[in-house]
Amino acid sequence: MFPLKYERILSDGLDEDNCNGLIDELPLGILSFDTRGNVTAVNRFLLEFMGSPSAASTKQINMLNFPPLVASGISASIREAISTGKITEIETYYHSKWGKEAFVRFKTIPRTDKEGHVIGCHAVIEDATIIKQTRSELEQKKRQENIYSHISSNFINTSFKDIDTKIDQTLEEIAKFTGAERASIFLATDDPDLVIKTHEWHAEGIRSQIGVNQKFQMQKQLNKFNELESIYVPDTQQLTDEDITVKETLIELGIQSVLLVPISYKGKFSGFIGLDCQTQKKEWDESTLYLLKLIGEMIINVLERKNTESLLVKKEEDYEHVVNAIDTIIWKADVDENEKLINTYISPAVDKMLGLPRGTIGNDWDKYFSCIHLEDIQKVLDALKLSLHNPENNVNLDYRLVKDNGDIVWVNSSTIAHLQQDGTVKIFGTVINITWRKHAEAELIRSEKKYRSLVEQSADAIFINRLDGRILDVNDKACQMLGYTKEQFQNMSVVDLQIPEEREPGNKVLDIFKVTKSIHGETKYLTANGNVINVEINAALLEGYHDVAQAVVRDITERKQAEEKLSRKEKKYRSLFEHSNDAIIIHDLEGNIIDVNTRTCDMLGYSIEEFKKITFIDLLPSDQLGIILETQKKIKHEGTFRMEIELIKADGHKMVADVSGSVVDVRPCTIQSIIRDISDRKQLEESLLHAKVIAEAASHTKSEFLANMSHELRTPLNAIIGFSDAMLEGYFGELSTKHNHYIQNISNSGKHLLNLINEILDISKVEAGKMELFLTLIKLEGLIAEMVATMQPLTTKKKITVNIWNDNDTNIILMADEAKVKQIIYNLLGNAIKFTPNGGEINIRTNLVGSMVRISVIDNGIGISSDDQKKLFTPFTQLDNSVSKQYEGTGLGLALVKELVELHGGRVWVESEPGKGSNFTFELPAGDRA
Repeated sequence: MFPLKYERILSDGLDEDNCNGLIDELPLGILSFDTRGNVTAVNRFLLEFMGSPSAASTKQINMLNFPPLVASGISASIREAISTGKITEIETYYHSKWGKEAFVRFKTIPRTDKEGHVIGCHAVIEDATIIKQTRSELEQKKRQENIYSHISSNFINTSFKDIDTKIDQTLEEIAKFTGAERASIFLATDDPDLVIKTHEWHAEGIRSQIGVNQKFQMQKQLNKFNELESIYVPDTQQLTDEDITVKETLIELGIQSVLLVPISYKGKFSGFIGLDCQTQKKEWDESTLYLLKLIGEMIINVLERKNTESLLVKKEEDYEHVVNAIDTIIWKADVDENEKLINTYISPAVDKMLGLPRGTIGNDWDKYFSCIHLEDIQKVLDALKLSLHNPENNVNLDYRLVKDNGDIVWVNSSTIAHLQQDGTVKIFGTVINITWRKHAEAELIRSEKKYRSLVEQSADAIFINRLDGRILDVNDKACQMLGYTKEQFQNMSVVDLQIPEEREPGNKVLDIFKVTKSIHGETKYLTANGNVINVEINAALLEGYHDVAQAVVRDITERKQAEEKLSRKEKKYRSLFEHSNDAIIIHDLEGNIIDVNTRTCDMLGYSIEEFKKITFIDLLPSDQLGIILETQKKIKHEGTFRMEIELIKADGHKMVADVSGSVVDVRPCTIQSIIRDISDRKQLEESLLHAKVIAEAASHTKSEFLANMSHELRTPLNAIIGFSDAMLEGYFGELSTKHNHYIQNISNSGKHLLNLINEILDISKVEAGKMELFLTLIKLEGLIAEMVATMQPLTTKKKITVNIWNDNDTNIILMADEAKVKQIIYNLLGNAIKFTPNGGEINIRTNLVGSMVRISVIDNGIGISSDDQKKLFTPFTQLDNSVSKQYEGTGLGLALVKELVELHGGRVWVESEPGKGSNFTFELPAGDRA
């Protein structure tokens, strides 16, 4: 407010000398004018406040008819002061002719002569913007407190049968207070993914797609609510793709803006209170969120009270149950003629809040009062007195309680006194624990200090200097960067910091800065120890000053070095580009050629100028244009591509090229394609492919020949074996020992040769595609037992133990050719017996793996090296080492096993180490389980 002593001076009369004296003392605008409105004097503060260039310019304004003064109501206030001789005052918005706008308080003080006639006026002008803003904030806070107090009072004095009606009225009040078109309450259900709408108020014309008592699924949002976090969407359309589910839900419900605040009961999510708008976008601030949280907590507590009360029948005992179920302290008392509280009642929640055993406080007001913090006792007494002297008005107060262990509990107390019909007074109140809110406020203050500290400790040097360059102040970073003390800086100019050859241009920059009021550039500074650093400078006139600038100086020495390094890399790249053995084309995504190297010109026959007039697509035959479209898609998604394609040379001839490309890092829409002529390689590949076809045809002819020779090869061997065996059995008489020995050799050699021919013929049949499978369902357990029995003479001879293991509880069924499976097992088991030492062990293990049956033949024989394992399944190949040479074999057994297994659609492999035995495993298709 304007001090009275200055008001008296102005009333008594103010000449120009008085006005000049006050300018140095008052942060106020002061001017004088006569009864015709002509300005006679004005102080400097008002000139600056209104943006006036001079007092002469201001004196050209007439205070009674200048349009902005008339529009703002100031002229009318002046006329009233002149006509009545009384001081007038007005608060209004004013926009000066020099572009300044402010909310001002304009006080007119008439000047009178000795006869009391008004001969002119003085005016005092204050900037009331902050006052208005503060007043508005206080009014808003008071409105929030009033509506909260009103709602709280309504709930306290409402019977439980009217709770739902009061909640609906509360939602209407909140919606209208906050500008929402709808307010709702949703409560949690037994299903963790569902909520149910229990109460709603909406404006006329607003349609609700979710009815009252209707359940609604909000799985994703409930995850957030369980953390007691609010959901605020000022504009549904601005939601990102990460919130697509929420966005689609809100659009489906026709909601443009929404604020959902979770409400909890005893620390557990119980539901939420929501505001939304369908026809407009609406923004709500933190105060609205806080108000909703308080109202929501109040409603959830009231609903809990209602639910508890509904189980009882309006008895005092039932009321106690309801009160005990909430964390809010509720108290009431009668007031005697001495304004002392008597007949007090305090809900048991007080003991829980203070961490005391139930019943400690009871209804003893003095005990409760003794728990109030000593520094807050007088505030509480004053609040009680204020409530008693202002019945029906809610009094709100934050104060502290001290727990038995010394901990502080911040509470918010809401008190209201009611005058009874008999003239007595009853007082009611609630006490809510707001410790969390106070901690949050304290944390906010700490965060603000931390933020300010970070700003003050800028990583850049900051200079405050005059427009002539003289340094006024610097931050610590400037001292660290350049090595001078703050005192040294204050005796220097910013030009003094530059290297000598930059100082003359630096003075010219200062002259430019005086005109432009801002500057950006780079220069070199000389540090106190003589080092030269590159700096980037951003300077601007400091707001509120006409001759003071602020400059932010950043050390960019490392960046400059990096740029130089990048330049060297560019030159190196250019050298590689020009001397590459491959053609390189730089082009954009549409194929427009930007640059090519010399090798490209040599390879395709175009000059560099010709390349820049065509596109990459012009180099392609028409039937390969589709490949380019696919390549463009790939490069956009993956950033690289590689393809083989034909290119058309300048002379019209085609060449086959291997083209690989990638996006250039520094130019995202630019592609570097490397082209290699592979025409000779493609011709070589075609030659090799032709040779392969001929070789495969010859092999196929060989296999067909051997398969067709089956009868011719087997017939003479059968005769040799048959007649030899007949002679050995004595059909043609007794043989001498010598004859018996030779004929036995003939029989054994014939059988060995027949076995070899059979294996060759079987492999040939498979390769020729003439081997047929006769698939049946086979019980694997019986088949393996039969094969082990067949091989028993061999195992008995070498004293080898054979174990059969079934990893499945049930018998396994194969879908296969039984004869072929026996031949596979016979060959594998025979090999295992051959290479297992006397007294060794062989394990046959079966297992069902998905849709395949896995059979393993495992021995503890000599084992096989990793190099020899690569030769195992190749026909006519035996292991070429001294150990395996001891054993007979043609090298066809395992090759035949591989062919027969793969003919069934299975696979075979080996696992082995020298000296540790071998594990031959194969898989065949399974049938139904037995």
